[in-house]
Amino acid sequence: LLYGARLIVLDPISAYLGGIDSHKNTDVRAALAPLAKLEEQHGVAIVGITHLNKTNGSGDPLMRFTGSGAFVAAARAAFVVTKDGDDAERRMMLPAKNNLAKDTLGLAFNLQSVTLPNGIETSRVAWEQMPVVITAEEAMARQPDEEERSAIGDAVEFLREILKDGPVWAADIVLDATQLVLPEKSVRKASKRLNVNKCREGFGPGGKWTWSLPPEAHSCP
Repeated sequence: LLYGARLIVLDPISAYLGGIDSHKNTDVRAALAPLAKLEEQHGVAIVGITHLNKTNGSGDPLMRFTGSGAFVAAARAAFVVTKDGDDAERRMMLPAKNNLAKDTLGLAFNLQSVTLPNGIETSRVAWEQMPVVITAEEAMARQPDEEERSAIGDAVEFLREILKDGPVWAADIVLDATQLVLPEKSVRKASKRLNVNKCREGFGPGGKWTWSLPPEAHSCP
């Protein structure tokens, strides 16, 4: 390949398929066959980017890719990049299909402004250190309304404050949240947003759960 390329990005992939109908499986498979051969011959990775359709509800994320299902069927791995419903600046890259390895967690990032040495203003991706536990199905479900989003934001700040010194009993967290009129549902969503570590200590009726923030996270016994 020219210049020894190792990664080819097609954005959007439908623009490189000529005049075929991108909604017909047979046509799409025929058009993608040369790409598969190119990968094998030159040892390159090919990334095809497409948009999501407007279907509402949770459903199967693989059905949300615009065009024929052959796009996803032909790929070894597929990822959904979507906004975090609780944070307008945050984006999540979540696995929707993976035939290359065992299932794994997604990643989160945001865009940061940066000035290059030559003075050009641009942006860069800033990845979060911790993986996200939310699935593609959960992320693409109904987005929270403004009132719910505000409650989740308050719950995020509440958890950061109450967990800043280390693990806390989950029952105490729920009790404190109730006294602050924070819905337990919002607190649990906020715990996912922060990747809160949850461990059970003890067995049977006497067992209790502790929550801790990732920097203080420890392996559950």
